[in-house]
Amino acid sequence: MDTEIARDELKQKLDHPKKFALIEALPAENYQHAHLPGAINLPPDQVRTLAPQLLPQKDAEVIRVLRWRDLSFLRRRGS
Repeated sequence: MDTEIARDELKQKLDHPKKFALIEALPAENYQHAHLPGAINLPPDQVRTLAPQLLPQKDAEVIRVLRWRDLSFLRRRGS
């Protein structure tokens, strides 16, 4: 199930890390230009190929950044 999280909650998670995967769904060029600390790049056109390798724990919490410039569009799967 996906839910939105706020910027402040993401900041707390980054400041006090526990196990979660931070995914930026960006084209490779955008990711190379700038990305959040600790984020894994998962380009939209490569999800089926890369997700099993990059996210082997199916029950792990995943936070997916949909738009880097506006962090209000964050989605969380699992908890």
